[in-house]
Amino acid sequence: MPEEELDALVRSLNELKLPTDKQTSLECVKEAVKTVNATDVGETLYELYRIRETAGVSKKRFVDDLHEALRKSKNFEGIEAAVLRGRLTRLLDVKSLDVLSKAYAVQREQPYLYCEGRILSDIRPVFSDDVKKKPIGVVLSHTLKIVYHQDNEHREFFVALDRADLNELKDIVDRAQEKNSSIETLMKATGLPILGT
Repeated sequence: MPEEELDALVRSLNELKLPTDKQTSLECVKEAVKTVNATDVGETLYELYRIRETAGVSKKRFVDDLHEALRKSKNFEGIEAAVLRGRLTRLLDVKSLDVLSKAYAVQREQPYLYCEGRILSDIRPVFSDDVKKKPIGVVLSHTLKIVYHQDNEHREFFVALDRADLNELKDIVDRAQEKNSSIETLMKATGLPILGT
């Protein structure tokens, strides 16, 4: 990335007003970056801030460690050490991304973090005592799969559901969405920004 484009990127990110979120930051990157893949740049920056916050190390230590790792990479051969360190320092000193990474860490300060979910649906035949005869009916079965993070590992569990369970889950999620909206309205009235995603 040319120096003038890096300047524009850092300037653009520093001009972001809080509250902001990941998507807003990524859009800002896409507007400033033209010579390389802006989505890759944005995602990489976001992850670097998140990793630094999660690691709980100072900016200087993080830049030192990252600089050392990058210097060993063939992709960064020929780049002066001082130039690389300077660029990393500038990119990792953006207030809006710093605040976002802190919000991310606070929000996820839990032992189990939801990663993804899926509901698998099956039709299961029910047989009489004579299994050679056609089934006497079927039952509809649903399995909720939850994938989560624990101790930096992906884990998963499965729960059997029926139609009543699906309705109850939907009601629970709808209620949580309504509570979220109510809290957002309350926060707007206080003037306290909502950070993160």
